[in-house]
Amino acid sequence: MGENLELAFIKTSYIAEIIAATGTEELMDKGNRPYIGMYDKSTRWFVPLRANVTKTRKENAVWLTPFETSNPHYRNPGLDFMKSVYVPEEEDIQKIKNTLPEKQWDYINKNQQNINNAFTNYVLWVDELPDSERDKKWSTVPLFPKGIQSIRERLIAEEIELNQSLNNDIGI
Repeated sequence: MGENLELAFIKTSYIAEIIAATGTEELMDKGNRPYIGMYDKSTRWFVPLRANVTKTRKENAVWLTPFETSNPHYRNPGLDFMKSVYVPEEEDIQKIKNTLPEKQWDYINKNQQNINNAFTNYVLWVDELPDSERDKKWSTVPLFPKGIQSIRERLIAEEIELNQSLNNDIGI
């Protein structure tokens, strides 16, 4: 995530294409949400930011972003990994002005690496679930096999880089 953290709007035409291609209704009415863009151009996952992440979600499917507010709509704000969208580089997104409450944005920025790790773990967990599992059926992650593969490839690249670094440190 790092410096690549951005607030974006996923174009409704892309959402409509995914719905048409997959027949799923899991993305219906999701195009009007703000999303936090994660990773880089090759692993372009966008996680919806919601004002009230339901408490019925599994703990590993959300990342709460608490902040003090008197706004009754922000009862349980957070990132909803379960409804994430992978947007390939060739698809266009619309970056939007960051109007999030400052304390919420600061919290997200401060925890970027932890959010990234939690999201990666969620994606890999969902990918390993049997197709009949409720948590897999209700998640949008399985709709994006290229996005799942991009995360696996990033992890392999990071492991290779770490091994090379360690080998250089010990003189191999």
